[in-house]
Amino acid sequence: MSYERKRLISTTTAIVLYGVAIGVAMSAFNNFLNDTHELSPAERGWLELPRELPGFLTALTASILFFLSDKRLAILATMIAAVGQVLMVAAGETYSLMILFMMLWSIGDHLYYPIKSAMVLACCKDHNRGRVLGMTGSFEVGGIMLGGLMTRFLAQYDASYLAMFTFAGGANLLAAVAFTFVPAEEQHTGPRPRLVIRKQYTLYYVLEFLFGARKQIFLTFGPWVLIKIFDRGVETFAVLTIVGHLMAFFARPLVGWAVDRFGERCILMLDGTLLIAVCMGYGFSDHIPWLGWALPAAIACFLLDQLLFYVGIARTTYLAKTVQDKKELSACLIAGVSINHVASMTIPIFAGALWTAMGHEYLFVGAAVFAVMIVIAASWIPRHVRG
Repeated sequence: MSYERKRLISTTTAIVLYGVAIGVAMSAFNNFLNDTHELSPAERGWLELPRELPGFLTALTASILFFLSDKRLAILATMIAAVGQVLMVAAGETYSLMILFMMLWSIGDHLYYPIKSAMVLACCKDHNRGRVLGMTGSFEVGGIMLGGLMTRFLAQYDASYLAMFTFAGGANLLAAVAFTFVPAEEQHTGPRPRLVIRKQYTLYYVLEFLFGARKQIFLTFGPWVLIKIFDRGVETFAVLTIVGHLMAFFARPLVGWAVDRFGERCILMLDGTLLIAVCMGYGFSDHIPWLGWALPAAIACFLLDQLLFYVGIARTTYLAKTVQDKKELSACLIAGVSINHVASMTIPIFAGALWTAMGHEYLFVGAAVFAVMIVIAASWIPRHVRG
């Protein structure tokens, strides 16, 4: 078996295991905050500042660890995430300790994502980046569904949040083990570029900034609509995690194929357009006059919102086509994470205050403005980008 194939199998295995941990965390995190710390919408918005600060500092953290190969950085990131997840819940009702360990989890999480993408792209040819990213993403979705199923099972038997997040931490540790099997001979072992900011990557960084704003509004306040407006519990989110990712299991390879077939410009413009509809649904679903339609409409927005996150493949392949030196790819992806967290750290603070002062409707009208900006920025991508 070739090193390239071994690398893809080992990397995909690790991605699946990390996906299991994501499935647990996505299903339980918001309800853990609500049940343990009883946060208001404004307090939930402020919490995103410390939670996303490690994302903003990802470029700095990765620069400090420049002597590690991508493989070793992935191993370290998954181990940090595992420890942070367990200690966050073990802190109990001590809010300051919860924030400290939540930030530790966040450090690992934010280091993992760009390195994961760089490792998958190292297994791709120029013509199939989207399809390989879509395929590995589909396997990741399978892991997330398993995590959602486990959370549903644990919740059914009234398991504690500590049990749920201990399971997630264990899955992350297994992902670290899987990364150790990635063949070292095929990995970049010398020092990685510490930070790459070039003029020709400006559009990529603009798209990342807008994604940061869009991402955090929906990750933070999309579930909060279902929790606060429709009084949904952890069992609902476990089921939605399973259903949403079952849809994504089939959709992610199609998204990857569509990116290769139609180009990043078309796909990202469609993403922004659909986001406008999602914003309106989140903001006004509870105003639907027909009895029984309000909650299904909000749930439909939640599921479509999940699917649209996977269009991020297009941003990654766009960067891979424009990057000057392949050794710069992981550094550029890491810089993109830091840039999108400039928005994701600050936007939720204003969004939470807007919800508190004027209602969730105005928050999502504001989010629609970011969706329009995504459409405009994506229109600047050349129709034919050569990789």
